[in-house]
Amino acid sequence: MASWVLKTAQGKLRGPFTTDSVLTLISNGEIQGHELISKIPDGNWVEVSSVPVFYDQIISVLEGSS
Repeated sequence: MASWVLKTAQGKLRGPFTTDSVLTLISNGEIQGHELISKIPDGNWVEVSSVPVFYDQIISVLEGSS
């Protein structure tokens, strides 16, 4: 399973997290989608909402169906 590191708007690093843990953070409202995330070990930072599996969860939360 993939591991991820999050970078908050304040530049704080959090993690590593499994994919399921990130999905839980999204469901709990701790991640809104604009934060940056990097898959370990490649180090490319992208917005959480640009990762398909996380985008789908963000949409579900916004629609109130998570």
